[in-house]
Amino acid sequence: MNVRRHEWPELLAAYVAERRRAPFEWGTHDCCRFAAGAVEAVTGENPMHAIHYTNEIGALRLISEAGGQLETLVTELLGQPLNSVAQAKRGDVVLSDLGNGPTVGVCLGASSAYAAPVGLLFHPTVHARLAWRIG
Repeated sequence: MNVRRHEWPELLAAYVAERRRAPFEWGTHDCCRFAAGAVEAVTGENPMHAIHYTNEIGALRLISEAGGQLETLVTELLGQPLNSVAQAKRGDVVLSDLGNGPTVGVCLGASSAYAAPVGLLFHPTVHARLAWRIG
């Protein structure tokens, strides 16, 4: 993964503000697309640029092809997770179980943001199960 852009804090804040009220849509504003967009804001590179799907079946097929686990797919795209979620910093990708299975989002510090049915859901970062360093 590339290094962080000089202006990444402003770009990440603008991205989160833009997605705050976006409706959930598979392949556009779902957990993976939201996290990938955050990575792009931070580094200028979208780890999912060549991956396309438009519905839940396509997303599940993508996860299945990666071994059946969302964390395996994210690791394929971003590399090995951090040893501890406590090491996660603003702009890193996190994975949490929010009641409907594993979900990826972006660490904003004490809280992390995740794609939700409408906009974003904010949840304490300490409750994340895994985290990946970005940049």
